[in-house]
Amino acid sequence: MSTLVNPFTTPGQWYKANLHCHTTLSDGEATPQQRIDQCAEAGYQILALTDHWTTNDLSALDSRGLLLIGGIEVHPSRGDKPMHHFVGLGVTHPYTTERDDPLPAQERIDDLRARGAEVIYAHPRWTGQNVHDMLALDGWRAFEIYNSTCAKVGRPESDAIWDDLCEAGVLVGGLASDDVHRGRDIFRAWTMFKMPEPTFDAFMTALRTGAYYATCGPEIKRFEIGDDGQAVVECSPAREVHLHATAPGGRSFYADEQGGPIERIEFSIDPRWGWRYVRLTVVDAEGRKAWGNPVELG
Repeated sequence: MSTLVNPFTTPGQWYKANLHCHTTLSDGEATPQQRIDQCAEAGYQILALTDHWTTNDLSALDSRGLLLIGGIEVHPSRGDKPMHHFVGLGVTHPYTTERDDPLPAQERIDDLRARGAEVIYAHPRWTGQNVHDMLALDGWRAFEIYNSTCAKVGRPESDAIWDDLCEAGVLVGGLASDDVHRGRDIFRAWTMFKMPEPTFDAFMTALRTGAYYATCGPEIKRFEIGDDGQAVVECSPAREVHLHATAPGGRSFYADEQGGPIERIEFSIDPRWGWRYVRLTVVDAEGRKAWGNPVELG
């Protein structure tokens, strides 16, 4: 994995992205054009159509002003274990796979990347992958920290896996997706990208470098750690703010201890604690979360 940038210290504008959704081309209830229309009306600026087993022909669709990203969801087999789910973003159309994908996971990742895609590890907690399964594979770029469709079975969040990855020295970005197929799943999670302009190349660069944060609603306005170890977080009004760090480190802040909703915190990190990274979780009054990617400490 490459070193992540800090999007809160890089130039550009924020763009709201839906990077995992399904249409009638596979097992969704809406047509590709209807998905585009829905996201445009909801204020998204970026949309990836990621149907199972096949890409969409984006040239045949009205983008409604959205930046459309070619995508696909594939499911390499693991024998008698739950299959992997990977989302390929930026893949060249046409690209198809069999429903029971005969390619081993590593070969599928390599093949997607050869077609220009970046590979996202989808909802690992739901599909039963652990940090060892994920570290055994090379070439995937980021993973879903939150997938709202998986809330139907009580497994939407892969937070502990993120800590395990960071502890193993893999500081990788976390994305949030609604993975909408039908009904109530839509618009419950998204990813905010920091980009100089809304183009395909700028999006792929931001995806590769971690210039984004994931959210179910809260806004992260600032997340910085200075060379002196001073951490600063600014966010929409929050009930809780958590700084996750190298085990057993970290620090949590609570509104009832701060005298009201938290919108800014400052915290000094002592180098003697040995923290190698810090990542961020913001929780609002409704329990919705936002996640900042890990920042590597010197």
